Amino acid sequence: MTELYLILLLLFVLGCVVGSFLNVVADRTAREEGFVKGKSKCEECGQSLKPADLIPLFSFLFLKGKCRYCKNKLSYYYPISEMLSGLMFVFTYLAYLSF
Repeated sequence: MTELYLILLLLFVLGCVVGSFLNVVADRTAREEGFVKGKSKCEECGQSLKPADLIPLFSFLFLKGKCRYCKNKLSYYYPISEMLSGLMFVFTYLAYLSF
């Protein structure tokens, strides 16, 4: 049973990473920017974000939903979509197991 929990945790993390990437693709496509090159930056102050600022869900919670540099509030859209993506990965796997 503990193996199942580990698999579910890893799938959740993978889903959150995929959700984060999809957020980047959607945002940069809407702004007509390339999503392959370029660093992530705060939309308010333009400061380039460091790797620690880009960890799905964790960074948002750790920084209390604010930019590390300008303290501007971040949209809840990002952590919610990352969490939903992680949950979809988990539920898809669980549905696969039931077949």
